[in-house]
Parts: sequence; C-alpha cells; structure tokens
Amino acid sequence: MSDSGPLNEIKYWRKQVTQLNHLVNQLRLPSNRAVIYLLNIAVSSHSIVCIRNNYIRLVLIKFNFKEWREIDKKLTLCINEARDHYKFLMTVTKTYWTTLS
Repeated sequence: MSDSGPLNEIKYWRKQVTQLNHLVNQLRLPSNRAVIYLLNIAVSSHSIVCIRNNYIRLVLIKFNFKEWREIDKKLTLCINEARDHYKFLMTVTKTYWTTLS
C-alpha cells in the first residue's frame, strides 16, 4: 500500500487533530492551568510555588511568559490548521463519493 493518497492524507490530519486536541485538553486541566497561572504571577520575582508529592516548596526559576504566549499561539495555529485540513478533506471525500453514487 502506498504512503500517498487521499485516505492516508485524511488519516494523517485526523491523527494531528487528535494529538493536538489531547495536548490542549491537558493544558486546560485545572492543575495545569494553576501552574501556568502561578508562573505568570511569578514572572516578576522569578520564583514559583512547586507542588510535588503533596509538598509545597518555593523554587527559583526563570520563566519567560512571553515565550509561553508564543508557544500557545503557535499551538492554536497548528490545531486550527489541522482541523481545517481535516474538514476540507472530509468535504472533498463526501463530495467525491456522492458524485460516484
């Protein structure tokens, strides 16, 4: 079986959408959102509260929130691109199969 063709393209973009959705869902978990929030607050002092094994400790860190925002924007662009490609390919496929019927 060839690695090219419309069905493999659809599978590829469906996989991209699934993986990116999983990543976004992980980032939206309350615990992860709390960490991002704490990092945002701590930007000025470069210190954060680290929660590990139910112990809280203060950790010095250099967190660049500006870079995080760029990563977040790129992730949003990637997931939108994957969704758009997948939707387009599904529309083309449906149109193609409808035309053949």
